[in-house]
Amino acid sequence: MRREERLRARAEARAQAWTEHMDEEPNVWATPMEPAERPKKPRQGHRTDWLALLCGLLFIGFGIRYLTPPLPDPVIMVPILLIGLGFAGFIGILSKAFRKR
Repeated sequence: MRREERLRARAEARAQAWTEHMDEEPNVWATPMEPAERPKKPRQGHRTDWLALLCGLLFIGFGIRYLTPPLPDPVIMVPILLIGLGFAGFIGILSKAFRKR
């Protein structure tokens, strides 16, 4: 009998704690594992990687050019590729230099 009384008292205490908790305004965005109030961090944006962006655009441009007829001459496309990669590298270096200022 003693054990049943302890279990009943423990269940009543949990029910009381639950009803007190329900009186507060619930935070619908909080998960059970995180606190209801979280300090907000300032949002940090990502810097643009100009080298990767320009190389990707060059790659897309080459792909489109090779998909459309007539096929381009490789003697012309190789220098365009090298000049494009050099330009992308130059812009990447300049953007890092301006970023450090």
